[in-house]
Amino acid sequence: MQGGAQDVPTDPNWYCLDTETREWRAVEPPKEGSPVPRSGHTANLVGESRIYILGGRGHRDEYNELWVFDASTYPFKYTLCHNST
Repeated sequence: MQGGAQDVPTDPNWYCLDTETREWRAVEPPKEGSPVPRSGHTANLVGESRIYILGGRGHRDEYNELWVFDASTYPFKYTLCHNST
């Protein structure tokens, strides 16, 4: 997890929650491309290891994109979402 809030500096560090001990630990971010820190997004676990991150806001920008993170292998895949309205 990485994150922040509007009008508050984002935290570029990455964290992982151990669900057994309920403790957070710092982890090395993926080496390849990954989403910029953001707030107001949604992140959902699908299956055992894929996390889908949709939308959000940065300091001045709104993001209309979908990132898929596979926690078992650490790569991100990027998909731009198109507004159908």
